[in-house]
Amino acid sequence: TIADNELGVEAELRTQIAAAAAEIERLTALLIPTQEQLLSDRADLQIAHADNWRRFNVDVESARLHIHELQGVIAADEITAGQLAMEVKVAEKLLEDGVIVPYELDKARNDYESLAKKIRENQQELEQAKLDLEEAVRRRDEFSRQQLPGQSVPDAVEAIRKEIKVQE
Repeated sequence: TIADNELGVEAELRTQIAAAAAEIERLTALLIPTQEQLLSDRADLQIAHADNWRRFNVDVESARLHIHELQGVIAADEITAGQLAMEVKVAEKLLEDGVIVPYELDKARNDYESLAKKIRENQQELEQAKLDLEEAVRRRDEFSRQQLPGQSVPDAVEAIRKEIKVQE
């Protein structure tokens, strides 16, 4: 009958209202932890980004330092090589005059040639270090152009609020 029908509809509506209220309660309970998680994730992302930026800068500065170290070693070795070249010339003259034996001239030449080889190797390493610096600067600059994802905490929270309003 009509009264039974109305009671059935009323019971169904109450069930739907109870389900909607439960969903609103669930979404409301989800709102704060979601907001806190999003803020925490954003902070973690910013910290990681800053750490990476520092690492890229350290790479650049390390490459620069390596270049300066090699330049210092090469400069010192070139001074020593100049002194060894003079010793070779003196030894050649002394050998001509019969004051020293050929062994001493050979030793002076070997010392000079050995240092000259070391200088060439260090110059090659210096060229590679300059290329390494260019690459480190390129990577750092490329990283600096990257933007943090635009995850908007207010937008995410607003989406949950809208879902709550739909349920109301």
